[in-house]
Amino acid sequence: MGGAGGGAGGGTTAGGPAGHGVTIAAAPLGGSVSIGDLGVAGAVGLFAWLVPVTLLGLPGLLLLIIGAQLGTAGLFVPVTRRVLGDRKVRRQPL
Repeated sequence: MGGAGGGAGGGTTAGGPAGHGVTIAAAPLGGSVSIGDLGVAGAVGLFAWLVPVTLLGLPGLLLLIIGAQLGTAGLFVPVTRRVLGDRKVRRQPL
């Protein structure tokens, strides 16, 4: 089992620690690899991808939401002052 050589099914077998071999399967004859070939299509596989995607994507989404709120507030205040600015009741001096 040591070294690289031809394995069963057209794969490659390489020697690892303590004589354990790792078999790497050859690509399908069509030349394309799908998600099903990677073995992550099951429920556990989808959950395993869901956690890192959520942890990496959620902070960015929150930053976009906060940026949109700041932009909206930055436009709302001047527009409101311009629209309501002429309606102020000015006190007459005594």
